[in-house]
Amino acid sequence: MPHNRCAERTGLSVVVPSASRGPTLHVLLIALLQQEALRVPGSEIIVSHATFDSLNEAPNMSPRVLAACASCDVRRIVHVDSVRINDALGCAHRYVVASKHARNNVLLHLDDDLLPKAALLQALVQSVCAEPGFPEYARTSRPNPFRSAPLRPSFYGTTPRLCSKDGYRFYSRRYTLSQRGKWVLQKPYYVLTNVASMSRALNAEFVTVL
Repeated sequence: MPHNRCAERTGLSVVVPSASRGPTLHVLLIALLQQEALRVPGSEIIVSHATFDSLNEAPNMSPRVLAACASCDVRRIVHVDSVRINDALGCAHRYVVASKHARNNVLLHLDDDLLPKAALLQALVQSVCAEPGFPEYARTSRPNPFRSAPLRPSFYGTTPRLCSKDGYRFYSRRYTLSQRGKWVLQKPYYVLTNVASMSRALNAEFVTVL
């Protein structure tokens, strides 16, 4: 782990798509609000309600969390109506929600039925904020014949999966037959994990291809 512990002072936006899983979301919110990463000023949890059932539970969610955890700062929870955009983009709608509503440069896309431990959360934040060039990733000012391209962001998580309007499926190298009769690698656009951190800059690149 780098000595530069930027995770301890970097704001985090956690984006949680939720689809009618109130009980697991309730547990997740309590767990997140008690972690150090969410106590950094400006950190937030954006709950993206993908169904009407989930959206209807939103007004009662924060009071329920507060009743179970008096020390939890429920003001960090932001509820977003994503029913229509979920119908159009499926699980990939999280990128658009993050682009429109997240206030921080470090994003964590997290499924609502997971409970990441504090060490994992800190590591995921640290991986992004410690990237060379974070958060703008501008072209390096010093001439370098071995790096003429701008610095590139990346994403960090567990098992890579494809995430698109067709839902989730595990990532695999797929080849398609081109018009010239050659087999070429088909590049998937929506590669994500069930828990993944990335910069706002990289999230914006996902949005441009939606």
